[in-house]
Amino acid sequence: MVVDSMQRVTIDGAQLALWDVGAGDPILFLHGGSGDECLAVIQEPALTENFRLIHFQRAGYAISGGNPGPSTIEGIAAQAKKVVDQLGIERMHVGGLSLGGAIALQYAHDYPESVQSLALLEPGIPHILGKYPDVVDALGVVETRYQENDRAGAVHAFLAELAGPNYEAELSSSLPPGWRERLMDELDVILENDSPAMNSWEFTAEHAARIACPVLNVTGERSRPYFHETHELMKDWFPQAENVVLPDSTHFMLEMNPTGSARVLGEFFSKNPIT
Repeated sequence: MVVDSMQRVTIDGAQLALWDVGAGDPILFLHGGSGDECLAVIQEPALTENFRLIHFQRAGYAISGGNPGPSTIEGIAAQAKKVVDQLGIERMHVGGLSLGGAIALQYAHDYPESVQSLALLEPGIPHILGKYPDVVDALGVVETRYQENDRAGAVHAFLAELAGPNYEAELSSSLPPGWRERLMDELDVILENDSPAMNSWEFTAEHAARIACPVLNVTGERSRPYFHETHELMKDWFPQAENVVLPDSTHFMLEMNPTGSARVLGEFFSKNPIT
């Protein structure tokens, strides 16, 4: 299995879990608020049989060692570039979900010469998320439970809002055993490092206008309204985008529908080969 081929890469003194598998045009997968979230999709034949798949877990996530690194989206993108440079990759496709989508946007903005195409799966856009009482209230519950050391309650509030009421069965079917416990352990880096980084991140239409590569803009059919609004914003920002609504998916589309996600991603990347 692809997930069994994990290796280690040292970046900024931290030993990060890294997957570098397959052959063909390289794809860099950037995860959001769960270190496990890309593990199902990088095992799908639509990707493994046609591409070189690069995925690493940031410090403090899942099985990566070290303390959380950069506390800005720009800094996290720069750290991703160090991984790519260490692997000797000059140009690749880049994809990210949620916070990973925000990092992917920043990466494409800061390092356009190394990005062949960009796949955005409901990137986290602070000014949109902040408009919706449901998500603001849910994240408030997450923070309260975390401060009370109720990590299970914090994770439940997080997943029930973003992944839907049936998250337990839908996520357990594709993620490695122990995913819930790892997510509880990841709350420190999520809430104390990465969430503040995203909340302070400023990315506007002017920044987006500097990204000229092909763009894939994906939303889940069952995702919450704020992610559908994000999907519409990406249409405005990227007139060149290919826009897709992924069936049978909420925000956690890579875990809930890895086969459909891989098919859409593989078709898009195949249309935009590195020459």
